[in-house]
Amino acid sequence: MASVENPTFQGLYRYPDKRGRLHLYSANDQPLTYYPSRVQFRLTASAREKLIEDKPFDTRSKLDMSDLLRQLRFRVKVFHGLEYRYIAPSQVQDIGLPGDVPYDERIYRIGFELGKIPIDDRVVMEVLTPSGERLCKFHLDLL
Repeated sequence: MASVENPTFQGLYRYPDKRGRLHLYSANDQPLTYYPSRVQFRLTASAREKLIEDKPFDTRSKLDMSDLLRQLRFRVKVFHGLEYRYIAPSQVQDIGLPGDVPYDERIYRIGFELGKIPIDDRVVMEVLTPSGERLCKFHLDLL
């Protein structure tokens, strides 16, 4: 599970123009044309299968689950049309239990310096195994 945090998101709303195309506005009615330059994701990585009624994906990792959860990697993938680029995190902080305590769940706060990304581009945070295998992805859709 993941959520994204940035004070700019407070009070955002979408409003259609005369053609029905949605536009994004700030709480003080200013049009937003770019994502915030900094965002922070809060991610809960869990081996608890009963969290949701779904079957988890297999992974080729040879690590036990506790080690795998402690060694996750993160990146943001920014799509502009068919082109894309990656952004490495500027900060990764394990905010759950201490890393030396084996547990089936980890909570991370992951910060990214996005720079100037147009609101029409797509932003996706990917969660990877230590070997680079993608486990899941989270879309940051504002429009």
